[in-house]
Amino acid sequence: MTEELGATGPGARPVIADDDVLKATALAITTYCPDQLASYLKSVGDLKTGATVDSDDHH
Repeated sequence: MTEELGATGPGARPVIADDDVLKATALAITTYCPDQLASYLKSVGDLKTGATVDSDDHH
């Protein structure tokens, strides 16, 4: 599982945020409090992101 998230060994930074979650959050901020969008984007801008949620996984 760690390989799926990008963690390959000691000191490696795994994916810690799903792209879709960050995009949905940005959309909500844009809709309900657009004056906070720049701050949000700055705070998540350096996060390593990727697809962490498998939409085909129905467990």
